[in-house]
Amino acid sequence: MRHNTNAYRRAREATAAAGLSHAPFYPEGLLPVLQGTFAALADLELRYEIAREALEALCESEDAKQRYRAELAEVHREVSQSLRRYLAHLQGAGKPVRSSH
Repeated sequence: MRHNTNAYRRAREATAAAGLSHAPFYPEGLLPVLQGTFAALADLELRYEIAREALEALCESEDAKQRYRAELAEVHREVSQSLRRYLAHLQGAGKPVRSSH
């Protein structure tokens, strides 16, 4: 198989031109906190869906289902909003900065 060295050279030059020196950097320690907050939001959504499905299976009366659905939705909304506010705070406090290299 014959290799196209011109294509390789162009790809390498393009990679170097758009290299890591232009990538944004967050303040030290912020990225793991952001990732943890996103993970907590994803976990919350999954647990909410599981709880809703369990509620449907466990409750016999429609009145009880509606009452528990409303309570579950309210708790979910409160926790979700709290995490989203925290995430917005983190994102506002940690605006990406460009490397000076």
